[in-house]
Order: sequence, then structure tokens, then C-alpha cells
Amino acid sequence: MVLKIIPEDLTRVAALKSGTVDWIDAVPLSAVSEIKKMSGVKTFKATSTNNLYIDFPADNPESPFSKLKVRQAVARAVDVDAIIKSVLFGQGERYVEVGKGEAGYDPDLKPYPYDLKEAKQLLTEAGYPNGFETPCYNLITPREPHWKEMGEAVFAYLGAVGIRCKVPGLEYSAWLNLGRRGRSGPEMDGVAPWAWGHGLSGDPAEHWAGTASSQGRAMAPFPIPAIPNWTQ
Repeated sequence: MVLKIIPEDLTRVAALKSGTVDWIDAVPLSAVSEIKKMSGVKTFKATSTNNLYIDFPADNPESPFSKLKVRQAVARAVDVDAIIKSVLFGQGERYVEVGKGEAGYDPDLKPYPYDLKEAKQLLTEAGYPNGFETPCYNLITPREPHWKEMGEAVFAYLGAVGIRCKVPGLEYSAWLNLGRRGRSGPEMDGVAPWAWGHGLSGDPAEHWAGTASSQGRAMAPFPIPAIPNWTQ
């Protein structure tokens, strides 16, 4: 077996099409439907163990996100189904808080509906009739498919209800350090698309550690686990 590292998406797909390689992983989401139509090619996909969600500095009393109605407004401001369809090319699953197979998963829990009018009303009730500005930290290093693009879409939706994002793009190490310091310090002063592993350790409490800790941080009730694809 000969393994080749081909980091560029288009080059990797072209190598499969030309027969230069027999198998590729991390298929670009935009190319999945095309590759599925290729003769003699089989595709396989598996749900990512990363639960993608929006992280808030809810433990900072000076942050707008410490207010429940602001967090509820965010949950209604973002059209998650549209993001899955258009940004993730249908390669995603939506669930509330806890993924399938995890301790505490409840299929009867329903996500908040996308409702711009209700989101604006909640912001007004929280004391922000004209919205507010906030840092929105975005991971620009690929970790899950279209993570960067998903973050950009979320921030655009927030802007539509008056939550005006200042968007610093962070490489992976800077993004990771922000989250680590932010759990005990003031560095995390805005929102960020975040992730926490599910189903990795076998510990039924593992997934709660990242999204419902006693440190006061809060997640939006619309996690989106992206689904990477492997093709052979």
C-alpha cells in the first residue's frame, strides 16, 4: 500500500477521478454528490464524534450572553436547517443538546424554530432593542468539513437580528488556546463555534463536561455534528 498526502481538496478529487489513487478521504462536501455518481466508486460516511455548537461567555455578568433571553434569541436567529442544506451540502444531522447513543439523548426534544421576529423581540426584552457588537471568533483551520463557512453563516444570521459580529479568524492553536484560557479567564469575551467529542471514552458523562460544565459556560441549543465522508 502506498499512502500519499494530498492536502488540496481539488487535487485529491482529481487524483481519484484520474485513477492516480484508488481511495481518498475528507471528500469536499461540494463534490460528494458528483463522486457518488462515478462508475465503480463506493462512498462511505460516518457521523463525526465532534458536536459542533456555539459557545457563550455566560459566566461573565458584563456580557450580553449572560442573559438567558439573549441566548434564546441566538437560538432562534440562526437557520440551522438552511446551514446544513446549503453550507454543509446536506451532510449534517441536527439534534438537541445530546447526540444519538449518548446518555441523556431524548428524541422527543425539539430545537427552537428559526424565527427572526421572535429573536428580535427577545433581544428587546433583554435590554438590547438595537442589538450590540461582540467578537465572534472563527476557526479558519480545517477540523470538520466547512467549519469556517458554518461559522460565517452563523455570524451573518446574528447580524440580521442586530448582533453585530467582529470576526477574528483564528488558526487552530490560537483557537484552542482561546477556549482553554476562556474557561477560567476574560479572554473569551464573545461567541465561537466550538466542538466537544461524543462517544469517545465510553464515559456517559464525558459529553456533558464540555457543554454543561459547572463553570457557567453555556451552549446554544442547536449543535450541528458535521458528517465527514470517506470515498473508495
